[in-house]
Amino acid sequence: MNITSQTSVRTFNLGARVSDITISPDRTIAAIATQGSYMVQVNISDSDPVAWTTQVISDITNITFDGGKVEIRADNIAVMTLRSNSVIILNLTDATILDRFSAGEVNLTGIDTIPDGCINLNSSLTDLQREPYGVAWLGDSTFFATADRRSRSFSIFNQSGELIFNSGNQLEHLAVSLGHYPESANDETSIDVRNVQFGTVDGCQMLFVSCIRASLTFVFEVSDPSKPEFLQALPAIRRPVQGLVVPDRHLYVSMSEGSVFGDQKAGLDLYQCSRWPRQFPFLESRDAGDGTPIPWTSVAGLTGEEDGTLYGIEGDELEVQTQILVIDSQQQPPLVTETIAVTYPNGSLVEGLQSQGIERIPSGFAIVEKSGRLHLLSTSGVLQASLEVQVIGSLSGVAYDPSLGLILTDTSGFVQLCDLQPACGLSNFSYTVDARESQDPDALVELRDVASIGNGTFLFLETDGEGSFDAAVGRIYKAELEQPGGSLSKSLVADFLLDLIDLRGQVLQDFNSLAVTGLVGEGEGRRMWIVNDNGGYWDRSYETQLISLRTPLD
Repeated sequence: MNITSQTSVRTFNLGARVSDITISPDRTIAAIATQGSYMVQVNISDSDPVAWTTQVISDITNITFDGGKVEIRADNIAVMTLRSNSVIILNLTDATILDRFSAGEVNLTGIDTIPDGCINLNSSLTDLQREPYGVAWLGDSTFFATADRRSRSFSIFNQSGELIFNSGNQLEHLAVSLGHYPESANDETSIDVRNVQFGTVDGCQMLFVSCIRASLTFVFEVSDPSKPEFLQALPAIRRPVQGLVVPDRHLYVSMSEGSVFGDQKAGLDLYQCSRWPRQFPFLESRDAGDGTPIPWTSVAGLTGEEDGTLYGIEGDELEVQTQILVIDSQQQPPLVTETIAVTYPNGSLVEGLQSQGIERIPSGFAIVEKSGRLHLLSTSGVLQASLEVQVIGSLSGVAYDPSLGLILTDTSGFVQLCDLQPACGLSNFSYTVDARESQDPDALVELRDVASIGNGTFLFLETDGEGSFDAAVGRIYKAELEQPGGSLSKSLVADFLLDLIDLRGQVLQDFNSLAVTGLVGEGEGRRMWIVNDNGGYWDRSYETQLISLRTPLD
């Protein structure tokens, strides 16, 4: 194609569907992997495409519909992966096959293999074919890396086919610790390790491993191919399928294919390698006693204590058992240190809770469901009492003040006072939310959470829940509750949308939860925290951003 005139200059009939096209580093050869039994090599050294010639490298068998990926080294030696669990090494200078070998099998332990709504890293798989998909030479060396879709890992081989390294369950465990594990889509490919990309940035030899279903790209330092060192994970807009290293700009560019299930569109993420502290993750979990990461998925509600401890309640989108996350906010990043399962008195799990808010109370926890139910739990998560409460919209938040009791909010702005019996509707208040400012005509500003700051004064979080360019309202107001009810008078404390924009990525949806930690007058005083509900696998990026706001509370 002539890009300037947008016209066709030359057409090649390949005789089969194309699965990959790669240009050699010296810009003289285009290698086209087809879904037939051959690869087409195009000589593109001439500046005039009319003069380009083709050559077929045949006897490449078993390339199926989801077939070969090809990568070319500086000396025009190519490596090609096949869906038949094979790898081929080719010399594109004389169009010959140098070697062909099996990618082999993997034994995996400490993984989740059952899509049952719970993340349990206690299963194993044996004699699992790698089925390499993406492939990348490690620079000009004789080593190459493969993205092994079926075995949930990546591998490094030398040119002779000798296995140098396999990541085993490492990628899966990293995804779990970051809250990016796709439990609801858990099948044989799991996080779906789809592609690998190599590049040298500021003298550091890096391998980027893209995992579509986890919406993550993992970065490894691979100067020693036998001992890759994990550096960090990069979150994507949605389902990162391919990447590109731009060494002179210190950039990695990730392409996301987006989702048909929601408004997470395809797009590009640009990450810059620098000496500044890493920006992601905003929340991760530590390892449990058995050496596997503590599983978590989302944060649908948040509350804090004076000592800096945060408590998050998981939502129902991923169909995972409801659990409370205990978070040490003084770690960097904040760390999930333990989880508390929500259970009935007989020990059975409480499943399917549509959790929306959480608060600490003297006897344990109070949580609310958006459907209109208030639950009181013991400190160990055992259900003690439940109550159906009056709502106008849907329940959105809960806060506790010793002098008043429990305060419940719903999305419409209806606020009510409850005691710990529990009994609700003791006093009712009305809270007026701001008008719509989003360019999306369907956007609706709602009251999403409440937090107590003592002496009958509360913080109220209101947002339109929108993301990207549609996000317009994300604010925290302060109001006092005066008996016996009535309209609340609010004053602005923080416009947190500015904090989200400064993160430089897309503004994520549904920053619905608010918490306060710290004591008045001690050090920096109290801190306000917000967190988004990532909404589950099907229509979001999976990323959870737990953010301490810059605006001081005291």
